[in-house]
Amino acid sequence: SYDIIMKKLFISSLTVLLLGCASSSPKNVVEPPVPQVVETPTPKLKYVKWHAFSKARVQEAITENKISVLYLTAGLSCKHCTELDTTVFMDECVTTHLNKNFINMKVNVLHPSTDDEKALLQDTFPDGNAVVPMVLLIDPRGQLIVDPIVGAFKAPAFCELLKAVEEATQEPTISL
Repeated sequence: SYDIIMKKLFISSLTVLLLGCASSSPKNVVEPPVPQVVETPTPKLKYVKWHAFSKARVQEAITENKISVLYLTAGLSCKHCTELDTTVFMDECVTTHLNKNFINMKVNVLHPSTDDEKALLQDTFPDGNAVVPMVLLIDPRGQLIVDPIVGAFKAPAFCELLKAVEEATQEPTISL
Protein backbone atom coordinates (compact mmCIF):
# COMPACT_ATOMS: atom_id res chain seq x y z
CA SER A 1 0.00 0.00 0.00
CA TYR A 2 1.03 3.58 -0.65
CA ASP A 3 0.89 4.63 3.07
CA ILE A 4 3.21 1.82 4.18
CA ILE A 5 5.74 2.66 1.44
CA MET A 6 5.67 6.35 2.40
CA LYS A 7 6.22 5.52 6.11
CA LYS A 8 9.18 3.24 5.28
CA LEU A 9 10.65 5.87 2.97
CA PHE A 10 10.22 8.54 5.64
CA ILE A 11 11.84 6.35 8.33
CA SER A 12 14.70 5.43 5.97
CA SER A 13 15.31 9.05 5.06
CA LEU A 14 15.19 10.12 8.68
CA THR A 15 17.66 7.37 9.68
CA VAL A 16 20.10 8.32 6.92
CA LEU A 17 19.79 11.97 7.81
CA LEU A 18 20.37 11.38 11.52
CA LEU A 19 23.24 8.95 11.02
CA GLY A 20 24.80 11.14 8.38
CA CYS A 21 24.67 14.20 10.64
CA ALA A 22 26.06 12.32 13.60
CA SER A 23 28.90 10.52 11.85
CA SER A 24 30.21 13.03 9.35
CA SER A 25 31.60 16.42 10.05
CA PRO A 26 33.47 18.53 7.56
CA LYS A 27 37.24 18.47 8.05
CA ASN A 28 37.63 22.26 7.81
CA VAL A 29 35.14 23.08 10.54
CA VAL A 30 36.56 23.60 14.01
CA GLU A 31 34.30 22.35 16.78
CA PRO A 32 33.69 24.95 19.49
CA PRO A 33 35.13 23.97 22.87
CA VAL A 34 32.72 22.37 25.30
CA PRO A 35 32.16 24.76 28.19
CA GLN A 36 33.41 23.42 31.50
CA VAL A 37 30.96 23.35 34.36
CA VAL A 38 32.45 25.12 37.34
CA GLU A 39 30.77 24.43 40.62
CA THR A 40 30.56 27.49 42.78
CA PRO A 41 29.57 27.22 46.39
CA THR A 42 26.13 28.60 47.04
CA PRO A 43 25.85 30.94 49.99
CA LYS A 44 24.16 29.49 53.02
CA LEU A 45 20.78 31.12 53.47
CA LYS A 46 20.12 32.63 56.83
CA TYR A 47 16.76 32.65 58.49
CA VAL A 48 15.31 34.60 61.36
CA LYS A 49 14.79 32.33 64.36
CA TRP A 50 11.10 32.97 64.99
CA HIS A 51 9.32 31.77 68.09
CA ALA A 52 5.63 31.62 68.83
CA PHE A 53 4.36 34.52 70.91
CA SER A 54 4.12 33.52 74.56
CA LYS A 55 4.23 34.98 78.03
CA ALA A 56 7.46 33.02 78.55
CA ARG A 57 9.11 34.78 75.57
CA VAL A 58 7.95 38.16 76.87
CA GLN A 59 9.44 37.28 80.26
CA GLU A 60 12.67 36.23 78.52
CA ALA A 61 12.88 39.66 76.87
CA ILE A 62 12.38 41.35 80.25
CA THR A 63 14.94 39.14 82.00
CA GLU A 64 17.55 39.53 79.26
CA ASN A 65 16.72 43.23 78.79
CA LYS A 66 16.20 42.67 75.06
CA ILE A 67 13.92 44.24 72.51
CA SER A 68 11.08 42.04 71.24
CA VAL A 69 10.18 41.91 67.59
CA LEU A 70 6.58 40.86 67.08
CA TYR A 71 5.78 39.99 63.46
CA LEU A 72 2.08 39.64 62.62
CA THR A 73 1.54 37.80 59.35
CA ALA A 74 -1.13 36.02 57.35
CA GLY A 75 1.40 33.61 55.86
CA LEU A 76 1.01 32.66 52.21
CA SER A 77 -2.44 34.29 52.10
CA CYS A 78 -0.77 37.70 52.10
CA LYS A 79 1.39 38.89 49.20
CA HIS A 80 3.37 41.38 51.29
CA CYS A 81 3.87 38.87 54.13
CA THR A 82 5.32 36.40 51.66
CA GLU A 83 7.54 39.12 50.22
CA LEU A 84 8.89 39.95 53.68
CA ASP A 85 9.45 36.26 54.48
CA THR A 86 11.39 35.61 51.27
CA THR A 87 13.41 38.82 51.05
CA VAL A 88 13.67 40.96 54.18
CA PHE A 89 13.70 38.16 56.73
CA MET A 90 16.30 36.25 54.70
CA ASP A 91 18.60 39.25 54.28
CA GLU A 92 21.99 38.66 55.91
CA CYS A 93 22.11 41.99 57.75
CA VAL A 94 18.54 41.65 59.05
CA THR A 95 18.91 38.02 60.14
CA THR A 96 22.24 38.68 61.84
CA HIS A 97 20.87 41.55 63.92
CA LEU A 98 17.53 39.93 64.73
CA ASN A 99 19.04 36.59 65.74
CA LYS A 100 21.80 38.16 67.83
CA ASN A 101 20.11 40.99 69.70
CA PHE A 102 16.33 40.55 69.68
CA ILE A 103 13.65 38.17 70.92
CA ASN A 104 11.77 37.31 67.71
CA MET A 105 8.12 36.27 67.85
CA LYS A 106 5.82 35.54 64.92
CA VAL A 107 2.04 35.22 64.96
CA ASN A 108 -0.05 34.03 62.04
CA VAL A 109 -3.24 36.05 62.57
CA LEU A 110 -5.29 33.57 60.53
CA HIS A 111 -4.11 30.53 62.49
CA PRO A 112 -2.95 31.43 66.01
CA SER A 113 -1.30 28.33 67.43
CA THR A 114 -1.33 28.98 71.18
CA ASP A 115 -3.71 30.39 73.77
CA ASP A 116 -1.26 33.26 74.32
CA GLU A 117 -1.43 34.13 70.61
CA LYS A 118 -5.23 33.98 70.63
CA ALA A 119 -5.38 36.26 73.68
CA LEU A 120 -2.91 38.70 72.11
CA LEU A 121 -5.00 38.94 68.94
CA GLN A 122 -8.27 39.36 70.86
CA ASP A 123 -6.74 42.12 73.03
CA THR A 124 -5.01 43.89 70.14
CA PHE A 125 -7.74 43.50 67.51
CA PRO A 126 -11.04 43.07 69.38
CA ASP A 127 -13.03 43.43 66.14
CA GLY A 128 -10.92 40.67 64.53
CA ASN A 129 -9.56 42.93 61.80
CA ALA A 130 -5.78 42.61 62.02
CA VAL A 131 -3.65 44.60 59.60
CA VAL A 132 -0.82 42.53 58.13
CA PRO A 133 2.02 42.43 57.72
CA MET A 134 2.86 44.36 60.86
CA VAL A 135 6.11 44.49 62.80
CA LEU A 136 6.25 45.84 66.33
CA LEU A 137 9.48 46.65 68.18
CA ILE A 138 8.79 46.48 71.91
CA ASP A 139 11.15 47.38 74.75
CA PRO A 140 11.49 45.17 77.87
CA ARG A 141 8.90 47.35 79.68
CA GLY A 142 6.31 46.53 77.00
CA GLN A 143 6.42 49.94 75.29
CA LEU A 144 6.56 50.42 71.52
CA ILE A 145 9.94 51.81 70.47
CA VAL A 146 8.71 53.05 67.09
CA ASP A 147 5.32 53.23 65.44
CA PRO A 148 4.12 49.87 64.09
CA ILE A 149 5.63 49.07 60.72
CA VAL A 150 2.74 48.12 58.45
CA GLY A 151 3.01 46.74 54.94
CA ALA A 152 6.04 45.74 52.91
CA PHE A 153 9.41 47.35 53.43
CA LYS A 154 12.95 46.86 52.15
CA ALA A 155 15.75 45.03 53.95
CA PRO A 156 18.35 47.85 53.93
CA ALA A 157 15.98 50.32 55.59
CA PHE A 158 14.87 47.73 58.17
CA CYS A 159 18.47 46.80 58.95
CA GLU A 160 19.33 50.46 59.52
CA LEU A 161 16.34 50.75 61.85
CA LEU A 162 17.50 47.67 63.79
CA LYS A 163 21.00 49.14 64.12
CA ALA A 164 19.59 52.46 65.34
CA VAL A 165 17.37 50.71 67.89
CA GLU A 166 20.31 48.63 69.12
CA GLU A 167 22.47 51.73 69.46
CA ALA A 168 19.78 53.75 71.21
CA THR A 169 18.97 51.00 73.70
CA GLN A 170 22.51 50.01 74.63
CA GLU A 171 23.50 50.76 78.16
CA PRO A 172 26.10 53.51 78.31
CA THR A 173 29.55 52.36 79.20
CA ILE A 174 31.69 54.27 81.65
CA SER A 175 35.34 54.48 80.87
CA LEU A 176 37.75 55.24 83.67
